Amino acid sequence: GRAAELQKTADCWKEVFGSIDAGPVKVFVTGNHEHNYAKDAPKVWQEIFGEPWSPFFIKEVKGYSFVGAHWAAWRNEKAFRAFLDANREKLSGGKPFFFAQHAHPQNTCYGTWTWHQADGGPTHKVLADWPNAVAFSGHSHYSLTDDRSIWQGAFTSLGTSSLRYPGMTTPAI
Repeated sequence: GRAAELQKTADCWKEVFGSIDAGPVKVFVTGNHEHNYAKDAPKVWQEIFGEPWSPFFIKEVKGYSFVGAHWAAWRNEKAFRAFLDANREKLSGGKPFFFAQHAHPQNTCYGTWTWHQADGGPTHKVLADWPNAVAFSGHSHYSLTDDRSIWQGAFTSLGTSSLRYPGMTTPAI
């Protein structure tokens, strides 16, 4: 969550792909650690990743839209709704669009240890109007291999787990 860690991510990317702009399209979003520890996150983001930082963004990949919301931006229901509405033409239709944020949309994650479940509430309300939305989030640290990581309701949500200290729960019987 510190600038040095973001820089390490960019350095690893450059080592593999040659430059920060090469390789696959990056859909990186900040989480609680970047929000809590990085000073002047927009400036740091611009310097390290070479792209402007904004609370919400859309990137196009082979005709599909990837929407991202940095930590805490999605708490602003009015701004998030306005952003999606402003991009309605791009996001509507038969194709899914993919959405990434760090915390889970409210009530889309299993388990007793689900961090910031309430924080995702506005996201759930907003995405409920978008049945073609597929949300990716990972703040719970539960296993990706558990079928309960997939929630299907007004939209689809996938808990993406964590590479660091994944939690385990007892499967429902």
